[in-house]
Amino acid sequence: MTIWNRVLSSPTFTYPFVAVIVVVLVFLGFYLPLKSNQEETLNDRAFRTLAGAGDRLEGTVSSYSSALQALNRFGGLMTGWQ
Repeated sequence: MTIWNRVLSSPTFTYPFVAVIVVVLVFLGFYLPLKSNQEETLNDRAFRTLAGAGDRLEGTVSSYSSALQALNRFGGLMTGWQ
């Protein structure tokens, strides 16, 4: 029996190694689904925020358009300002 076989089969090595593997598997089992769920939630929130910003921009452009159309109907821009 070589030294590596003795080290790998000894409880001093095997128990901590198995414990580390179990902890890593449990961590990944909880972390990966949780991360994907949080990522989906953040993406939904980002798209709602983007939609709100688009609506505000659309309202601003519409307001400016209405103001410029009204200004054009009532004689255009006043000239001669200094």
